[in-house]
Amino acid sequence: MYILQVVPLTKLPGALGQTLTYQSTEPLEPGTAVIVNVHTRNITGILIFCQILTKDKERDLNKQSYTIKSIDSILSTTPLLTQKQISLAQWMSEFYAFSLGVILKLFIPRLTKVVKRYPKVLTIETPPSPDLPPQSYPRAFLGDASTRLKHYKSLIQKTPLEQQILILCPDKHSLARLTKDLAEYNPVSISGDLTTKRYRELWMQIKAGQSRLIITTRNGLFFPYYHLGLLIIEDATAENHASSEMKPKYNAIDIAYQLAALHQAPCIYASLLPSIRLIHTLQNHSISIPEELFPQWSPENIQIVSMMDQYRSGLEGSVSEPVIQSIKTALAEQKPTIIFVNRRGESTYIACDDCGHHLRDPYSGSLLVEHRVDTLQSIPQGYRDTHVLVSHKSHKWFKMLHTCPKCGSDNLRRGGLGIEKLARIIQAIFPHISLDMLSGDHSNTQEDQEQRIEEVLNGNTQVLLATSMIYKFLPHLQPTQFNLIIPSAEALLGIPDYLSLEKAIHTLGAGFMSSEHTIIQSFQEWNPDEQSTPPMLHRIAHGSIRQILTEEQAQRNTYHYPPYYQIIAIHSAHGMRTKALHQAKKTKQALRAIGIKALGPLESYRPRGKGQSVFTLIIKATDTEAVAIKRKVTPVLGHGQDVEINPPNLV
Repeated sequence: MYILQVVPLTKLPGALGQTLTYQSTEPLEPGTAVIVNVHTRNITGILIFCQILTKDKERDLNKQSYTIKSIDSILSTTPLLTQKQISLAQWMSEFYAFSLGVILKLFIPRLTKVVKRYPKVLTIETPPSPDLPPQSYPRAFLGDASTRLKHYKSLIQKTPLEQQILILCPDKHSLARLTKDLAEYNPVSISGDLTTKRYRELWMQIKAGQSRLIITTRNGLFFPYYHLGLLIIEDATAENHASSEMKPKYNAIDIAYQLAALHQAPCIYASLLPSIRLIHTLQNHSISIPEELFPQWSPENIQIVSMMDQYRSGLEGSVSEPVIQSIKTALAEQKPTIIFVNRRGESTYIACDDCGHHLRDPYSGSLLVEHRVDTLQSIPQGYRDTHVLVSHKSHKWFKMLHTCPKCGSDNLRRGGLGIEKLARIIQAIFPHISLDMLSGDHSNTQEDQEQRIEEVLNGNTQVLLATSMIYKFLPHLQPTQFNLIIPSAEALLGIPDYLSLEKAIHTLGAGFMSSEHTIIQSFQEWNPDEQSTPPMLHRIAHGSIRQILTEEQAQRNTYHYPPYYQIIAIHSAHGMRTKALHQAKKTKQALRAIGIKALGPLESYRPRGKGQSVFTLIIKATDTEAVAIKRKVTPVLGHGQDVEINPPNLV
């Protein structure tokens, strides 16, 4: 008789472990897929442990008042998952404080309801890994996209043929670009767009060690690698490495590092500039990045325009004279102009000048943004006004208001500079130019985004206004020698979040390195005769990046932010605001009773169906403290509650 520990592929109430005990008359290997009975349901599960019982223990077990169920059936004659996949799933379950059964679903191949249609994947065996010396350690490579590509080719050629190479990409665009650039090495690419048939084919090839170079988005981290000899994280500072919609919310960079460690393979963080997370990781291995390895840009190619000086000189609009002259020069030289606007819509807020009331979304409480109807991809049916109010938080639209709903005044002020308003202003100044916009409101598919970039490359679009979506296309646009204009630096540096400065450095640095000339409009004044320390924008423009990151690193440590501390966010969500708040307060009391202090509850909003009110509790802890806290927190959670570790946005 054999005792089996099985993890059903579902979320079960109770503790985090989520393992159930069954028996079998035959031995099974860890990773085998089985069907088990849970209450009255038959559920697919993954075996993670098998132990033979001696006759004495079997006799003692038969004397007990309870009986251990037998497994219902076996789905795979050989292990479906490798031991490394199981170990990685267990690490994810512990780190992200989430059900192991749900996490294991990420690792299994796509199963059909009728298992007979899928015999090959279930029976394929993994050959033994080569006996190679361990060499797991983090490394950094800093440089632009073309420099990184040359380095990748060099690494691929140096890696032994019996080892697999995994390149993790932040998005589909970089995935397609690298797949094309590395075509000579016959790579396979993995993304969420794969058909089930193709997904299974690649799953089998990788498990059998038949694919050497694998280029993937975060979906590919969960494949059964035969022997991973090198893992490269492309553009390691990109925000898209973090999942945002699915549960659990995870950061692919964390998982990639653990995957490399399991395979004892070097993990290379490749990016234009290092992140504070990377600097901290390297320091833990007694590695530092020399100053000369930081990419440099020419300060003389960066012009910071003081808008206060412009207004004192008689400027009435939002576009300064240097910006207008820059566009004129670019048009004369037949060079494109990219205008980076970090705000969507026409006006970013509407307020009543009489009573001070701001128009807000009744669901999420966020400010309503004015949009032109003709710029939206889907126009509200039967709507006749030329403008509409949109909530970017709940993704709902509302009829345009022309009077204040609080006091009835028609003295409404439209404030803020959105991408649509700026496009209208530029088009009025240059009525004959070809102008386009790139944002989530105007282009929500990868194909359409790439088409708009191609129009710029072909010279059909002379001025392109873009939100942060432009970040991933900058290397592709670099050969055009475009001019970059940032109308409001405060939209990047003025966000009250612990990651805002680091994000601004990466965004601005990518723009400086890719463009021929950059103009930044700023409302922050600086007089060198009165202020010895330049404002942050001037420091970034003049390339003192290492010093800025060092200072920010110290701030993170002082105020208990990642990577020195973990942030454990407990979300309580419900369609009724009062119930979500009550649940959050109840959880806070339960945490206090077991000695855990939490900040909050803080209110946010989750767009799902009709929408949910969300109240969040924040816990800060060191890595050692976080392990114990997560184990205590998980049993306290109820329906509608989940945990997020190190959320990228706290505001």
